[in-house]
Amino acid sequence: MTCGACPEQYDVFKGEDQVGYIRLRHGVFRVDCPECSGATVFEHVFDDMLGSFDGAEQKEEYLTIAAKEINKWLESRAS
Repeated sequence: MTCGACPEQYDVFKGEDQVGYIRLRHGVFRVDCPECSGATVFEHVFDDMLGSFDGAEQKEEYLTIAAKEINKWLESRAS
């Protein structure tokens, strides 16, 4: 947790290269590639969130989605 307004934030690496940035802030879950303010590859707005995931299951679900979207972005850059 970085602060109450931004409870979850991750830099995502493949090897030594940063390939993604994941953030949950004010009920908005966003995935940018390759870093913050890069291309937004996924975004979801939670209607009833106060700023954090509703349990480990929901967190795992959305982090899995983020990983898949980052991989799609990486594959599109390789072509």
